[in-house]
Amino acid sequence: MHENNTHSFITLNNKHDNNHSLINNLNDTSKRAEIDEFVRQVDYWVEIIQCCMVLFGVLGNGLALIVINHHSLRNTSSSVFITYLALF
Repeated sequence: MHENNTHSFITLNNKHDNNHSLINNLNDTSKRAEIDEFVRQVDYWVEIIQCCMVLFGVLGNGLALIVINHHSLRNTSSSVFITYLALF
């Protein structure tokens, strides 16, 4: 009976030992390569988002300058203040 229990315990341990995820089986070089690839992808998308934000910001400030410097708003004090904010 004791031998049968030992065999069952070894079988259960082997069953759980073989159930590792793929990441646990990779060596450190492979893990580092995956991390580097992920960082490159994130950097790529962050760069695209930053370029879009700059482009939309410049276009928005340009449109604000056009609207604020329209003939009816040109000589108001708030127009001058907002124009300086848009430029700087």
